[in-house]
Amino acid sequence: LQRNKSTMASAWQPPYWSHPPASTDTWTLDEIKQGNIIASYSLNEILTKNHPSRRGAAVTFGRIDDPSAVDIVTAHESCSRLHARISFDKSGTPWLRDLGSGNGTFVNRRRLPKEACGKVEIPEGAAQASKAGSRGVILYPGDAI
Repeated sequence: LQRNKSTMASAWQPPYWSHPPASTDTWTLDEIKQGNIIASYSLNEILTKNHPSRRGAAVTFGRIDDPSAVDIVTAHESCSRLHARISFDKSGTPWLRDLGSGNGTFVNRRRLPKEACGKVEIPEGAAQASKAGSRGVILYPGDAI
């Protein structure tokens, strides 16, 4: 199934069970290159600002620069245009879903099935996505460094 830019935004909806994390729970996503942080994103800020996607309880990332489809634009071709989604359940637990990426999404070095139908709980500090060569992202509780 090939997706073009005009159909990216409608390719998925946030899960019915997703809720924004509590304002006291902070979550950060770091983009890593050769062991160095090259970008850091506050998921709470993305979820609470008036973002064009208006998804509210889920954050998407990928390399397509289309704010209606992707909340976090990554800087490497190993990441698919619409790569993965992080959603939070009502207890504030983050869950990761691969959105059909070409190079895969990993948790603790275990590859998730493409477009997995279920939820995969992300252990704190363990989420790693699009690990191709020396690139990846890490999700952790707390503020950006």
